[in-house]
Amino acid sequence: MKIDLRITELLSSRLCHELISPVGAVGNGLELLEEEEAGMAADALALSIKSVRRASALLQFYRIAYGAAGSTAAVGEGEARSLASGILEGGKITLGWSSSLPEAGMPQGMAKLILNMLLLAIEALPRGGELAVDLAASQEGGGQGAVATVTATGQDARLADEIRSALAVDADVEALTAKTVQGYFLIRLAEAFGGHVEVSAPAPGPVRLRLALAAR
Repeated sequence: MKIDLRITELLSSRLCHELISPVGAVGNGLELLEEEEAGMAADALALSIKSVRRASALLQFYRIAYGAAGSTAAVGEGEARSLASGILEGGKITLGWSSSLPEAGMPQGMAKLILNMLLLAIEALPRGGELAVDLAASQEGGGQGAVATVTATGQDARLADEIRSALAVDADVEALTAKTVQGYFLIRLAEAFGGHVEVSAPAPGPVRLRLALAAR
């Protein structure tokens, strides 16, 4: 898959933005420990541990979502679900997951695509809510494939206009930002794996992303 240099830069900016907060919190916790103020040690240690876990969960998630490791067939449904649960832990968004896939599991690249769908769906829940992932077998494309549907439900669930624009086939790469690049990347990623993503985002109403992917 060929990705424009600008897209690489924007994805890097997005990843760094996600990591700044937990890494910064670790630093704050260590500074409090260094000061050794009475009664602060336990709170500082708890803050540091929580932030390290958050940073670790984000790194593991993005390693598959953006990195080369996610393009292999080795990443299965269980790992994808675990990674998704990890970045949502302790937040305002809950995760539901159902699957009727056969024992053979997901087609190559599907775990990577699901994680990227979840990132876009999270953008649609500024006030929190629920993400529901549903996986099922499919005969689309004439072969044994799979369909993944991610539904974002919550107060004020919606996709901003600029994110909708980034989902268009003729989206202007120069107009993308670190906030909107996720939609563009998802669509191009699906194309690279021979699939397609449909987005339904009525306002008001839940935001739904549907991925159809044939076995490779």
